[in-house]
Amino acid sequence: MRIVILGKSGCGKCAAAKEKLERMGLAYTYVALDNPNGWRKQGAAKALADAAMAGMDISRPPVVVVDDEAYDYSAAMKILKARVK
Repeated sequence: MRIVILGKSGCGKCAAAKEKLERMGLAYTYVALDNPNGWRKQGAAKALADAAMAGMDISRPPVVVVDDEAYDYSAAMKILKARVK
């Protein structure tokens, strides 16, 4: 399973998402959206475009990408909890 968190510095939900994934023992990649050079290099542009096309407000991180599907924080956590059980 491939997990990518698209977040911003100082975002409480972004920090919570990282912490929760670590407690669940799930590996993830974190991409800082407030560092354009970072997310461009890490290939996050497609994930952002997919999230926007799905009607997600990408200005309100985190966006959590699970196996190339973009979700908001709460939806992603529900999906991941179900997969980990």
